[in-house]
Order: sequence, then C-alpha cells, then structure tokens
Amino acid sequence: MLHIGHVCKSHGIDGQFSIKLIFPIDLCRKFKNLNTIYLENKSIPLQINSITLNNSIYLKTTVVQIKSKEEAKSILRKNIFIKYGDHIEIDAEIKKLNEFLKFTIIDENSGEIGMIINIDYNRPQKLFTIQSKKNKILIPFVEELIHKIDYENQKIYTQLPEGLIEICGE
Repeated sequence: MLHIGHVCKSHGIDGQFSIKLIFPIDLCRKFKNLNTIYLENKSIPLQINSITLNNSIYLKTTVVQIKSKEEAKSILRKNIFIKYGDHIEIDAEIKKLNEFLKFTIIDENSGEIGMIINIDYNRPQKLFTIQSKKNKILIPFVEELIHKIDYENQKIYTQLPEGLIEICGE
C-alpha cells in the first residue's frame, strides 16, 4: 500500500470529504483518475463515486460506502492509501520521487551525515529527512548543494553551508 494523504475535512450531508495529498502539485493532478482508495488499517477498498481536485492538493471525494456527514466525520484525520499496481502511472512517478530514499548523505566538510529516510515534497522547498546516529536532520533538497550522486553505492555527496546540520537537527 502507498500512503497518499489523509482525510482533512468533511463536506455537506451526503458523506463527501477531502483528502489532503502529500505530493508535488504536478503529481496531484494524476490522482483525479482514482477509482478506489483504502483507509488506514482496512483491507476493503472504498469505491469512488466522484472525485475532483481542489486547490491543487485536495481531492474532494464521495465514495459508495460513506453516505452521511457523521460517517465522513468518523474518518477525519485517517490516512488514505492506494494499492501498488492499481495505478501504474502514479506508481512510476512516486518511484521516481523516492529514488533517493536509503541513500547516504556525505558532506565535504562534515563527512557521513546519515541516511535519507523521507523526502518531503509537500512544501515550497523540498526537504530530505536524514537519520543520523544522534537525531533526525532536515536539509533542503537543492541541486546546487549536491556535488555528485553515486547511484551504484547509494551515496549523495554534498557541500552544505557551515552550521546547517546543527541548525536543521530535530
């Protein structure tokens, strides 16, 4: 299963709700063609009746199984998933977005920083979340900071500004 976002709002009395997507805007457009979604910890798919993209990152959705405002409110803040293989075009795009997961970041001045455990595209500046030996570090995913990418050994060599690692540690 692939996490795509969470239910953030219910609408009206007919069970309509919005899903906030966690992907870049250009990828969010491809989610308009979904026909099934899954709630967290549920293996039964929800069949989509209608779906529209609002404000570039919200899917206003109605599903067969949810028919009332109360039912829609009961799934607020629940994570939403799609199944790998059901949407080939989306799968390929997400695989490309996550190609650097588990790569090790090595800085020219600081040495090995840690492993990339998440890439956050849902903000104006993309961020790598790096797990170091001590803590998590958020650094900007900016091409100008990257010297070399070694795909074979899964390493990214950077030249980060002095003090960035200390400032961006969680």
